Amino acid sequence: MNTSKPNNTARFYKFPAAFIAGILPVLLLLFGTQSGLAGSATWSGGHVDDPTDWIEAANWRPMTVPSDVSDTATFSSGGQTTVTVSGIGPSISNITFLPTALPFTITIFPAYGLTLNGAGIVNNSGITQNFTLPRTGGPFPYSGNVIDFTNTASAGTATSFTLDGSTTDSPEPARILFEGSSTAGQGNFIINGSSSTWQGRYGAYLEFSGSATAGDGTLTVNPALESGDYLFPGQVHFLGTSTAGNATVTFNGATLSGAYGAYVTFYESSTAGNSTLISNGGTNGGFGGSLLFYADSSGGTAQVKVFGNGNLDISGHVDSNNQPVPITIGSIEGSGQVFLKSDTLSVGSNNLNTAFSGVIQDGSVYGFPAGSFTKIGTGTLTLSGANTYAGITTVTAGTLLVTTKPSSGTGTSKVKVNAGTLGGTGVIRGRGDRRNRKRPRRIPRPWDNQHRHSYPQEDGDLQTRRDL
Repeated sequence: MNTSKPNNTARFYKFPAAFIAGILPVLLLLFGTQSGLAGSATWSGGHVDDPTDWIEAANWRPMTVPSDVSDTATFSSGGQTTVTVSGIGPSISNITFLPTALPFTITIFPAYGLTLNGAGIVNNSGITQNFTLPRTGGPFPYSGNVIDFTNTASAGTATSFTLDGSTTDSPEPARILFEGSSTAGQGNFIINGSSSTWQGRYGAYLEFSGSATAGDGTLTVNPALESGDYLFPGQVHFLGTSTAGNATVTFNGATLSGAYGAYVTFYESSTAGNSTLISNGGTNGGFGGSLLFYADSSGGTAQVKVFGNGNLDISGHVDSNNQPVPITIGSIEGSGQVFLKSDTLSVGSNNLNTAFSGVIQDGSVYGFPAGSFTKIGTGTLTLSGANTYAGITTVTAGTLLVTTKPSSGTGTSKVKVNAGTLGGTGVIRGRGDRRNRKRPRRIPRPWDNQHRHSYPQEDGDLQTRRDL
């Protein structure tokens, strides 16, 4: 397991779609004449020339290809259940699966796309409908493929999306974009990393922008399958005022030495909302998954779970002057790593009871100002790791229990209890000031009623040089 902090600078990448824009005129000439007239239609499939091709008019009833912004593509019980988009990508209102629909697989080949700008995907079939974005197949495998949800389009319910990262022969990754006020709905998304041994190969990604939301989706983000500074994992990016909503996002660590684990990033004014964010550790020397907050993004009431060398990193949460901006998350749990650098992390906005045995650390060992930690909310947080951050630990609500032995569970600086309870059976160390330097204090355990809230407004350091 690789316990060092990955080089984030080398890992953040979103592949531009400039190449696709450049070849669109050529593609229009090549495929535009095959598409027939635009219009809503129901898929029949099975035409002798190309039984799976979306742009083949003979595969639809009536014989017209849904490709206009007001069109609906309907799928029912008839015809070929494998559908391929390998011509100019349709830009339509919605895809509807009727209650009688069979399980379909719609494949978006490299260099092509599908845009949904109305209702999006409406699945009334009661069974899972599959969408795949592979990195092989089609006449232009070296270019990227995309599904774009715009306006208020939804990825629907009982839908599954698989996105592949770039390969040796296909440098651009697959991607799904959520723009405007679109939503991932209750979709299931698998976002894979690069599988190439060549440098400059990129993982597939989901991007939420505008006021889009991950809704109640389930997102599984996978690592790079090879090691190297420019071999990227799967990624999820939140920009603008987008939100992770109530989604469950799992980002997995790498299984190969030196390979990058998957990562999820919040930029600009985006928020983690009420999501569950799970960062799993790597194995065999691979880096763990990473959760990163930048700029003015917020953690909302998100449950953050980090394991092994998986990590939460707020070191880039700074303003335009590169000054640290405090951030709040709902809760922290697991055995992973938290990187503060010089920032302040507040934990507890979802009022849950959680335990964290990992390490909270800052950049003070590299000469940066110390990072700090604050317990908020009515829940109980139990710390059992040997935390090394050098800033202040503050309790403003709820209960902070420290069970760390023999190291300190609250870093190396002072502890302030403004309200709530500080207790446990572990060790707290601080510098101490003149008021408490002579005699260490016994920290009240939360079950010890006669001492509960003994120091509700304590101002200054709280120190003990013996076990609690």
